[in-house]
Amino acid sequence: MTPEELSKFRRRTTPKLNHFIPVRPTKQQTVFLLLDDVLEVLFGGAAGGGKSEALLMGAAQYVDVPGYSAILFRKTFRDLALPGALMDRSKKWWDNSKAKWSSSDYNWTFPSGAKIQFGYLEHEGDETRYQSAEFQYIGFDELTQFSEQAYTYMFSRLRRTTKLHVPLRLRGATNPGGKGHEWVKKRFNLPSGRVIEEGAERAFVRSLIDDNPYLDIEMYERSLEELSPITRAQLRSGDWTAANSGGKFRREWFTIIGKSDIPDRRHWQRIVRHWDLATQEKTEHVPDPDWTAGCSMLRVGALPPSIRDWMMETGQTPPPPPYWIVLHVARFRKNAGDVEEAIAALSANDGHHRPVSIEQERGASGAGIVAAYRRHVLPHTKTVIPVWAKGTKEERAAVAAGFAKEGRVFLVEGEWNEPFLDELSIFGIPDVHDDQVDAFSGAFKALDKLDFIEDQPQAAQH
Repeated sequence: MTPEELSKFRRRTTPKLNHFIPVRPTKQQTVFLLLDDVLEVLFGGAAGGGKSEALLMGAAQYVDVPGYSAILFRKTFRDLALPGALMDRSKKWWDNSKAKWSSSDYNWTFPSGAKIQFGYLEHEGDETRYQSAEFQYIGFDELTQFSEQAYTYMFSRLRRTTKLHVPLRLRGATNPGGKGHEWVKKRFNLPSGRVIEEGAERAFVRSLIDDNPYLDIEMYERSLEELSPITRAQLRSGDWTAANSGGKFRREWFTIIGKSDIPDRRHWQRIVRHWDLATQEKTEHVPDPDWTAGCSMLRVGALPPSIRDWMMETGQTPPPPPYWIVLHVARFRKNAGDVEEAIAALSANDGHHRPVSIEQERGASGAGIVAAYRRHVLPHTKTVIPVWAKGTKEERAAVAAGFAKEGRVFLVEGEWNEPFLDELSIFGIPDVHDDQVDAFSGAFKALDKLDFIEDQPQAAQH
């Protein structure tokens, strides 16, 4: 290897460091710091992998450049100030350096004039406090604690002048779990971490306990043994498939089948698509509205053939009929007019002979909505019925959960499976969306109501 080749190799395998980074990066932290040409990078996966330290290192890489500015976020100020957290760690690094700390602005100013600031986004809309700011590095510690709206808004604050020769970087670090588990998992295509959008500059650097030589792994392992199996899998192994459970539904209760495994039509009893309506699209002022969700469900008197054959081969006793097959779940956030157009289009795609049910609130307004759908939105659909929303959400979902636990509910394979199962698994946790759950549990009640309708529809496969 020539001296020129050796120099080039070192530049590609050695991240930019300076004396304001007083620790030696681990192998995975090195990979994280080398990804200057990638706009978005997520680091972590497991507790103890050096996530917060990696974020702070990344922020400090260019503090020798005049005009450089970075900001590091936690969900709350208390999170920022915890022992070992970002601000506490920064003071251990820089209290005796030439960098100057401002206790009023929560930032460090370095000899070059570069700044590293600390912030928190505790409430929806807090991100707009930074609408006039400009940063070249933005880091989110424990990203799954934040909303997707807060995260994506900060892209607008990622800017530089033509004379400032530093990369623009948005960085996150997190464990699986938390309120934002679903959107982070989807955005970074976890656990694989491959870029999921053409041209997207996005990467995932996985780091586990074993990747951190500075951690007392044996003692940490002992503390993790006190946790629930799901939380332990998330924190020890960085397992993104181990979802937090709200305790109402379990993923293992649901078997996914192919379309060809739907029982023959002679076993079909009833079919419906049930809608839980919402009429608010996502906006800057309403960043996380409810979803409109529609669950297409078929009730049958026979098991899917593959399930029946497997149970016979293994000597298992099948649960009693009937069985329920979720054919498809749609969800979207649109205004009232666009919701009506989307529902009309799906009804046409399902076939106008497929009954449609709509969750109806008590009172004249609820009845009026269903009547308007019959006349104006679904005039060609043979059967449009209201389903009263009786009892609490938990009470309505309990019926669906009971059938699922008995192994009597199946899902037809589709892209909607994962978001649907994610929502079911966290149903019961406060402040998470439950619109698909409402559509799912409402479909059972709609099928029962259709039993009182004389004409049994002939259904088309989705």
